[in-house]
Amino acid sequence: MPVETSRRLADPESASPETGSRKKLSWMPLIGEFAFDDSVMTFKGKEIVPRVSPDSALPAGEVPGPLAAVGQVICDRSMQDGRLSARVTFASVSRASVCELILAYDHGTKRQISAGLGGSGAMFSIREWVPTAQLDQQGGFKHYALGGDRVNLHADQQYRIEVKVKGSQIDLYVDGVHVNSAIALDRFNQPRQVGVYCVDYHDVSIEDFEIHGALPKAFVVMEFSEAYDDLYSQVIKRVCEERKLEVVRADEIYGPGVIIGDVINRINQSQVIIADITPTNANVFFEVGYAFALQKPIVLLARRDNGAQALPFDVSAFRVLFYEDSIMGKARVEEGLRRHLREILGEP
Repeated sequence: MPVETSRRLADPESASPETGSRKKLSWMPLIGEFAFDDSVMTFKGKEIVPRVSPDSALPAGEVPGPLAAVGQVICDRSMQDGRLSARVTFASVSRASVCELILAYDHGTKRQISAGLGGSGAMFSIREWVPTAQLDQQGGFKHYALGGDRVNLHADQQYRIEVKVKGSQIDLYVDGVHVNSAIALDRFNQPRQVGVYCVDYHDVSIEDFEIHGALPKAFVVMEFSEAYDDLYSQVIKRVCEERKLEVVRADEIYGPGVIIGDVINRINQSQVIIADITPTNANVFFEVGYAFALQKPIVLLARRDNGAQALPFDVSAFRVLFYEDSIMGKARVEEGLRRHLREILGEP
């Protein structure tokens, strides 16, 4: 049976349907042994003696040293964009000591994206577990960002780990200090369960695990002209808000700095990109190309009745939602956009 442990409330402004009510978290260990006591969760680290097969390549009589236990526990909440935090204490520290917050776990593929302390020999780690399709192999970690000297990782010291997720952008904070940042290619577009991942010979305690959900974001790229303003304000923006997406268009970005840098940041932080590719516009195609390189879901729109030539070769193979500048055309593009967003976001 799953066990329950209390958590602090999320900020009301950032609460999502997955996290926004006053409920306890229900936990289920997938690997390793965990103990639960109110707001404290303890991973029971220990030594694991590996089994040696008869056909092992080890010299006769040589026995491999003990391995550190691995722990993986997930809860009954999911997150797409938002923030995870917890306070972590290692009873002892070795070269194996790891404690990371799982910001996305997929049951079907067993993929896991996590960030925290000690991963892959570093002090600070943002990485993804990628299972292999081969039965005789377990898989391996894809490293998004590793940093810091783990000589500074100490036992009996409480660390506050905080992970902020916006689209493909992942930021790691330890004790309020921003220590690592990464852009994760092909990050999950739909909400995934969250949890904790540990490796150690000794106990690791995790306290005050918190989930603060945030609305996922849609970024719209299109020509800035009166002819397209109505499409954005009356169709795209309205449909996105129906799907609980925070939507912004490039010309709504305010603040100092280089415009292209702001656009790239917005694409990094968005779950879905919506692009009108009529008329042919170099800026729009640059932004679509950058989003495609990040493996972002992209919804392409194009007008049928603008007298434009055929679509450029590079996008001709993409699914394009064509529309007409008419009352009927508006209704059709609305419904088409709804279907695309439901499929991308995994919503009913």
